[in-house]
Amino acid sequence: MNNENIHKLQPLRICNKVYDVSLYISINDVVLMADYQENYELNCDFIISTIIRNHIITEETMPSIEEIQGDQIAIKSYIEALIKSNNSIKSHFDELSDEHNIRVRLLKAINKYFSESMENSLQAIKAELSAITFNVPNLNQIAINIQKYSRH
Repeated sequence: MNNENIHKLQPLRICNKVYDVSLYISINDVVLMADYQENYELNCDFIISTIIRNHIITEETMPSIEEIQGDQIAIKSYIEALIKSNNSIKSHFDELSDEHNIRVRLLKAINKYFSESMENSLQAIKAELSAITFNVPNLNQIAINIQKYSRH
């Protein structure tokens, strides 16, 4: 996954108070999304509100998930900021233009982004494992030579 956006912060007005919200999607966010994947349409505001709340930089008082859900302007502002901050998510978001609900569209874009990132990571791991496996016969020959020379 691309870590370019981990520390980007976005001021976000929620219920007439401004909070700094980090603009990245964590594995915990993806797990939350997976719990509701079959019902994005019904749960999109809850999911996005939970993600926002989880990424508010510490404040003495934080808005509740219900307060965030009730502030549709805050949710829309967060979606716009997140899309602008991550080109990969934006690309997937743009590909999903047939989905007219931008909340559902965002969740689907994030899902595609994480699936693609995981696939790329797995391919990189497989390539590294292949290189290690390829070198094992050479290691065996080296071990045999070491044993041979250590007997002398």
